[in-house]
Amino acid sequence: MKYTLGFALAALLPLVAGSTTTNSSTTCYNLDGSQATGDVPCGSGTVVNCCNTNDICLSNGLCFLQGDRGMALSQGSCTDRNWSANCYAPCSRYTRQSRIPIIHVDYDDEDSKYCCGAVLTEDDRTSCKYGDGPFQIPRGAAVIGYAALSRNSSSDDESSDSDSDSNSESSSTTTSTSQVSPRLAIGVGIGLPLGLLAMGGVLWAVWERRRRQLRQSGEGSESGTTVSGLHHRYGPIPSPAPRSGGRESPGELGNRPHTEELMERVDESLLRHRLF
Repeated sequence: MKYTLGFALAALLPLVAGSTTTNSSTTCYNLDGSQATGDVPCGSGTVVNCCNTNDICLSNGLCFLQGDRGMALSQGSCTDRNWSANCYAPCSRYTRQSRIPIIHVDYDDEDSKYCCGAVLTEDDRTSCKYGDGPFQIPRGAAVIGYAALSRNSSSDDESSDSDSDSNSESSSTTTSTSQVSPRLAIGVGIGLPLGLLAMGGVLWAVWERRRRQLRQSGEGSESGTTVSGLHHRYGPIPSPAPRSGGRESPGELGNRPHTEELMERVDESLLRHRLF
């Protein structure tokens, strides 16, 4: 029984130690050993540098300050309270402040120089307020998923959700539009021919009435004015009287072509009155 309890305790010890190590790695400390409130680890390792939740973690162990904190490089905190070699602290020899800015001094191709805290200029010479002179730092890139950039995943999820919602709304709008379009096409297909037929009927009725009025006015003018106009213009046509013996006089024989011409003109006049 004692051996069994001993083996059980021995098996639990690594788990307890691991949990203790894990819990300690989630806490960040300043250079003076105090707890860095508001800082979070910049990686999943046991000993990593830390930055404020509103700042950006860099792969070289520094922090890039944001917003009201200013936009500059800064030395952060570390998950190791004793600040071992794995904790990057380029300005630890000059100050015990974790939030000391690292100022860019000079850029010469790939040879960039920085100072801790502040830059001094005297007689056209640049020097650092803390330390011997400008120094170089390792190159770094933003670390996604930690500190300020840890919210990108949730923002991406929200944006994807909003995009899916907008896509669903647009698809529903397209569906409703596609459902309305056939009905509209059917209505136009039925209403347009009916409207054209009604318009054609109205135009035909107006034309028929006008034609009837013109016909009636034409008949009245033909019966009332043709003969009177004829007698008024040409007068009554005298019939020649035969002379004794049944012979016509030479003058009467000469007037026969004139009479025939006059009759032809009368016929033409009657024809014109009928046409117009």
